[in-house]
Amino acid sequence: MEPGAKDLKNAVRITADDLQAGDRVDVRGLKANDNPNTLAARSVVLMSGRSLQQAHQAQAAEWQHSTAGVVTSVDGAGGKLSATVKTAEGAKPVAIETSGQTESLDTLRKIRRYQRGSQLTQIQVGDQCV
Repeated sequence: MEPGAKDLKNAVRITADDLQAGDRVDVRGLKANDNPNTLAARSVVLMSGRSLQQAHQAQAAEWQHSTAGVVTSVDGAGGKLSATVKTAEGAKPVAIETSGQTESLDTLRKIRRYQRGSQLTQIQVGDQCV
């Protein structure tokens, strides 16, 4: 399955030959009766180490284009957020608008601390943002 997948709907069936060092696996099964250090696998869910590395590199690249700051005000009804951000010249105020979409932070992808589907009103003064 691909990194970030929340279910196995798009998972692809593999064989043992597809496993490589560095892959992340979730093995489910029963301990073998004759050897307590052996597991009789009923299922193996694999995330390719190569896919994980690519996902981590993409995420790191996204973070390189961000600016860290501290929230100074939140207007959930108006869909606005203010923060003081760190710049080379020092701390500066910045205003962020969500284009009137206050229902979800999915439109504010630059706020990483909150999970998708979080509400803008959950952000509080003093929270860190990027």
